Amino acid sequence: NRELSNASTDLRKFLKEKQNGKNFWKYLLRAEEEKIKEVADEVGCEMQQVVFLGLCAIKPSLCFIRSKLESWIPEGTPWRKNYCPVCGSLPSVLLLKEKEGRKFGVCSWCEHQWLMNRIECAYCQNQLQESLGYISIEDDEVYRVEYCDKCKYYFKLIDCRPLEFEPVPSLEEFTTLHLDMVAQNKGYRIPPVLSPIVYGEITNKVD
Repeated sequence: NRELSNASTDLRKFLKEKQNGKNFWKYLLRAEEEKIKEVADEVGCEMQQVVFLGLCAIKPSLCFIRSKLESWIPEGTPWRKNYCPVCGSLPSVLLLKEKEGRKFGVCSWCEHQWLMNRIECAYCQNQLQESLGYISIEDDEVYRVEYCDKCKYYFKLIDCRPLEFEPVPSLEEFTTLHLDMVAQNKGYRIPPVLSPIVYGEITNKVD
C-alpha cells in the first residue's frame, strides 16, 4: 500500500544518508524498542512498519542460507534447545503441531523450525510451571501468548491442530499484532532476536 511504500522510501533514505543508519540493524537484532522507536520517529513512520521493513529486507538472504545449511543437520537429531540450530537465534513464533501438541520454534531470522520442550520458557529456559502461563483471546482456540514471569518475555503461540492449513509463520508474525498489544499491555516484553546463550547478553556489542 502507499503508506508502507512511502515508509520504505523514507527508511532507505535514512539508512543511506544518516551517520547512525547502520546502527538500525543492531537495534533490530537486539529488539531495542526505544532505539527502534527513535529511528521510526526520525524516519516519520510507525515502529511496526520499520520492524516489518527491516525483517523483510534481511530474511530472503537468511532463508537462502538456511536452505543450504539445514541439510547438514541429521534427521532426527535431538536438539530441544531454545535457539535455532542453524543460526543461533530465538524463535519469533511457537507452533503446536501433531496430535500430541508438540511445540516447535520458528526461527526469527532464518525461519528454520525445530522441536522444543513443551513446558519451558523459550527465552530463559525456565521450567517452573507456576511462573509460566498463557494469555488467551476469548473464543480463539488457535492464537495465544505464552509468557514467563521470571524473565518477563513473551512469545506468540499458534495451535495448528484445529487448522485445516499450514500457517505461514512469517505472515503470522504480522497478522497477530493484536497479541503483541495484549502481552505488552500486561507488562511483558518482546524478546530479542539473538539468543543470549549463543551471542551473549543483548547489551553486549554486536558487529
